[in-house]
Amino acid sequence: MNYAEDRLDRRARSAHSSSVAEAGTSSTTSAAKGETTQDQLACDLKRAHDVFHAHHRQTLNDDVRPPLNDDTSTQSLRNLRTAHELAGKTLRDAGQNRQAVFHFGMAWRICHWLEKNIDCNQHDVNCTMDEAENEWRSVGDYAQMCELSGFPEVGAMALLFYGAGGSLDVDSMVFLSSNTDDESDKGSEKGCGCGISDCGTSPCFIAFASLSPVMNDILQALDAFSIGPLEKFPTASDILAQLAQMTRKSNTIDDPVTAMHQFLNEHQMMMKEVPSILQFWDDGGLVSASRNQQQLEQVERRVLPPVILLLLLKLLYSSPVSGPFLQLACISMPYLAARFPPASTEGKMLARRYKSHWAYYVLIRALILGERVKKHKRGRAIYHVPVWDVVFDLEVMSQSVNPKKDEEEKKNDKLIHLGDEDTISSFCR
Repeated sequence: MNYAEDRLDRRARSAHSSSVAEAGTSSTTSAAKGETTQDQLACDLKRAHDVFHAHHRQTLNDDVRPPLNDDTSTQSLRNLRTAHELAGKTLRDAGQNRQAVFHFGMAWRICHWLEKNIDCNQHDVNCTMDEAENEWRSVGDYAQMCELSGFPEVGAMALLFYGAGGSLDVDSMVFLSSNTDDESDKGSEKGCGCGISDCGTSPCFIAFASLSPVMNDILQALDAFSIGPLEKFPTASDILAQLAQMTRKSNTIDDPVTAMHQFLNEHQMMMKEVPSILQFWDDGGLVSASRNQQQLEQVERRVLPPVILLLLLKLLYSSPVSGPFLQLACISMPYLAARFPPASTEGKMLARRYKSHWAYYVLIRALILGERVKKHKRGRAIYHVPVWDVVFDLEVMSQSVNPKKDEEEKKNDKLIHLGDEDTISSFCR
């Protein structure tokens, strides 16, 4: 999920290949030193294709499907997942978005199967990273690639599906491979040459189950989700004032998300109107504390990492679907702003590790909540009406004019309507 790191990894691999080539012939060394970015991309894509073809030959040599609980098959799946990730990153940098979406989606499917079926042994050198961490990274890469392909709504649905505990049907998808080695030549018009028939056939490959109980619950929740303005509905200025009060040094708040939740409830903004399956910002405390919330009975929800929360916020806000997506992005902002203050330790960590995601978060936060401007100064300068006030029809309440200035404008309008030529000429000077 970090483009700069991907480019550094490619340069590191290129430098390694150059150092290896120096031990060979002089012609190979000169070619390695003079290689371009396109050469590096082609080299990485070939490395991924070699893994796909080797996996294909292995499945052809086996009369029956190999057992998945042995170490050999597990390592083969890990290699296949790594190859899909490498192909996705390479195709993304080469501008082949529809092929990159497919490979990122396949990497997510394999990660999901490994996280669900493989128990990592502490003595296994290949299990240094938890499979669950691999899955949220894979679904994040897939969702981000969907946005780059022009389908942010698909990426948002994928993250909501993952957060709601959705399960992928990977029984037959993990072993998706070409039927013959010549398939790569036949599918070269749309595919990347990997030999997989579904590569590049769709503008945006759907990696998750579009027809499943969890997805049906999400779609029904989005259809029914609508929050209208109430009598004491908080404005963006009210939320900014609450955030400023929460971040004071004199206030020690153990759980800022719960504190913000209580503040919104005090303003009659009952979060029971937001289905629990859509509350992606919740780490489990809000849903468990509310007895009236609709619980997921059979599906265990996943707690989304901070960087995935920022990514989902961006996808919801930038989605052309608008409507419930935009409202959900606005509703999540007070909770995210309470959890990730810019001066906090976690906020500084996110700004350091994920610069682009944090920059988008800061921008969207300023657009939704605006800046904290004193009410008597809003009429003197250009004032940005926060998106929060526009979405919930609060822009009239949020704009407060200066009473003295209002009286002067009324006097001027009265003089103009009197038709006094001297007065009108004085205004035209």
